[in-house]
Amino acid sequence: MSSPRPFVGRTAIAALGVALAALVVAACGTIGAFLDLQEALEGEGFSDVSVNLGSGDGLAISGRAPSSLDRTEAENRAAEIAWTEFPRRFDTLTVELNGGSRAFDRQELEAQFGPRPAGLDDKELEDDVRNISVGLIIALVAGAVLCLGLIILVVVLVRRSGRKKRERFAAAYPGYGQAGGYPPPGGGYGGPPPAAPPQQPPGWG
Repeated sequence: MSSPRPFVGRTAIAALGVALAALVVAACGTIGAFLDLQEALEGEGFSDVSVNLGSGDGLAISGRAPSSLDRTEAENRAAEIAWTEFPRRFDTLTVELNGGSRAFDRQELEAQFGPRPAGLDDKELEDDVRNISVGLIIALVAGAVLCLGLIILVVVLVRRSGRKKRERFAAAYPGYGQAGGYPPPGGGYGGPPPAAPPQQPPGWG
């Protein structure tokens, strides 16, 4: 029987490497875009800013508005920053500031702020989500394969160890395991010496 070590070492670990690489690339791209938008909003006076995925292909922004702007002005300003700087295509935008919430769709954003700068729509927000999901699925499958391979490896090693023990025992006691073949009494050790005959008292016999 061939050893499962090459299977475990090459297939499962390689799959885990691919999954981790996909996760890192997708996560770094998304997180980097979120952080850049967060810094841009904070640079405009917004505080407690959080940028996240919205529903569907949407983007969600929450935080506190600058004291110099009323809520409507702040919502419009946050939407404009996202529209002109966030490097992913999105169809809806939700802005939550000071406890209020306002939703923008793509047509409204384009009508209010004009077309997006070139290059910002080259990548879609859902692409990052899809890549992360695929990476997670690959990681789960590869982890299951790795666990199965380890179980097979343990079973093979246990069986191999038991077979070697039986071979050593058979070599020490030829015929063991065959009909009428048994190890010598005492497990191969000599039995106790025979008892001495009883001594008769003088004058007897």
